[in-house]
This record gives sequence, structure tokens and C-alpha cells, in this order.
Amino acid sequence: MVLISEWLPNPAGKDTEGEWVELWNGGPQPVNLHGWVLQGGREKKFSLTGKTIGAGEYLLVKKPELKLKMSGF
Repeated sequence: MVLISEWLPNPAGKDTEGEWVELWNGGPQPVNLHGWVLQGGREKKFSLTGKTIGAGEYLLVKKPELKLKMSGF
């Protein structure tokens, strides 16, 4: 089970340096995120292909990598 555990959509200062999304794998097995996407708005998508979250672990994706408008979540 993978959940969005936290996100910071609009911190004080430069958004490109401070926004992030954190995913959590609450399951007993690692989860390969091949084919998974985060979507902001109608058109913008960020592929999670190539990433894996271990059992009980977190994955932090920061805005410079994410390239989504965080208000779209």
C-alpha cells in the first residue's frame, strides 16, 4: 500500500527549492513504481518509473525534480 503521506505545496521563499511530496509504503514488500505517475492539474504528470519504495520506507520527491504545480494536488 503506497500513500501520499505528506506534501508541502507552498513554503515561504522560493517554491522551486522548498516544495515536495512524500510517498510511504506501508506494505510488507518493496513496491516498484514502474508506470505510476503523480499528476498535477489536467495535463502535467510526473513519472515515478525507475523508483522503488522499500517496505515501511518513504520516498521524497522535491519540486525541482517533480516539475508539477503543487496547487494541482
